[in-house]
Parts: sequence; C-alpha cells; structure tokens
Amino acid sequence: MTPRSIQRWLLWLTLTGLVLIAVIMGLVVSVYGVAALNTGVHQLKPVLLGWRVLVTAVLIGGWPIWMATATNRGWIDASKQAELVNIRWYCALWLLLLEVVFNQGFLSYLVNLMLDIS
Repeated sequence: MTPRSIQRWLLWLTLTGLVLIAVIMGLVVSVYGVAALNTGVHQLKPVLLGWRVLVTAVLIGGWPIWMATATNRGWIDASKQAELVNIRWYCALWLLLLEVVFNQGFLSYLVNLMLDIS
C-alpha cells in the first residue's frame, strides 16, 4: 500500500465511524429521548477517559517505533524521522493540554469562574 492509499483508507474509516456514531446517537435520541443519551454518555465517561489515555500512551510510547516503521517503508527519510522523533514530547504535551482543557472540564471551570467574578 502506498502512503496515499493508507491516508485515503484511514479517512474513509474515520468518516464511516463518525457517521455510524451520529446515526446511533440519533436513534437513541429519537427512541429514548435526550435524557437517556445524557445518562449513557455520563456512564461511559470513565471508559472514554480510559480509551483516550490508552490511545495517547500508545501514540507517545510507540512514537519511535511508528517513525522507524515509516522510514523502513520509505514513507519518510532518515532526517525527517530524526526530526519527528525529536518533537514527540511537544506532541505529548499538546495532547495532554487538549485533554485537560476540553475533556476534563477545565475550560468550563474557567468560564464559570470568570462569570462569577463579573
């Protein structure tokens, strides 16, 4: 497989997954109501947190392996591999920052704090 075909395959897989999730959520809302959807999402929060942590750990922990594989397959050259291995911790910090700000409620906490002050 060429890098282009892999990118196309991953894009279609992602889009299919997103459409499937949207259809399932729409069916749950239409059959059981919004309260059931909110209850289900609330119950799944620990599982989803575990999933995000696992994906982040695999991505960051396996980063050198992913880059070596990409180099061996000819997708990137050795200089690009060294550059990408060097930015691993910047990406890790960025992912953790996004997790804290958006998924752990830090942004809503800041907004509520600003509204309470004014």
